Amino acid sequence: MKNKKPTQTAGGVPTPANVIRMRNPAAVQPPVDGDAPPPAKPVPLWQKWLRRLLLALLVAVALVLGYLFLLMGEPEETMDTAVVQPTLQPITIPMSPLDAPAGASLPSLADTFGQPVLGLRTGDITLSRARVFDTAFGGEYARRVTLTYLMPDGAELLVESIRPINAISLLGGEYNLQADRLYAMAGLDAARMQNSERICVFGQGAGAVYAITMPRTAEFQLETILKQTLLVTPPEQP
Repeated sequence: MKNKKPTQTAGGVPTPANVIRMRNPAAVQPPVDGDAPPPAKPVPLWQKWLRRLLLALLVAVALVLGYLFLLMGEPEETMDTAVVQPTLQPITIPMSPLDAPAGASLPSLADTFGQPVLGLRTGDITLSRARVFDTAFGGEYARRVTLTYLMPDGAELLVESIRPINAISLLGGEYNLQADRLYAMAGLDAARMQNSERICVFGQGAGAVYAITMPRTAEFQLETILKQTLLVTPPEQP
């Protein structure tokens, strides 16, 4: 083969014909300043779900901690309330019985009793007499408030408030407990016991027990009577 003649360049310098011309370096090499970042890779689907799961767990933990803080605050409030309430002292010296006529002031009776007393709202059943007295119990005394109401047919209905709580046995009578249901009496859960002649519905408050005793013949009025019950508190001290 014959050798090819060298070619002339624009500057007059001969260039071998078999030399491959290089492209403009500026066109191949990206600029140093202001390099563009590579495109972001798509986040895998499992990573997205993992992030959502972690976020949900953090929210759940925060809610649980907040709930625990609330629960921890409630006993302190209960303890503060318990400290404010006066502690009832045992009754070692009995009081002279106090008899009050019809229309007696129930708040005044509650003040003498030292706890709220159970009463009935005025209506067809009227208060005929009230009594506050002490009964020997357990080597000390139990204080009692008895309110006698007259029903429309003339039958008597007895409403009792007794403290301390364990003096509930003073209700007396041969009764059979009816455990088939509970009743509501002045906002308290109450149970029923009865015999062949009378019905007694009783419940427990914070510092006393309460009972309503009525004839079996008036059993059809029991629900109506229980809706009229209320606890009357002592008057506020100035």
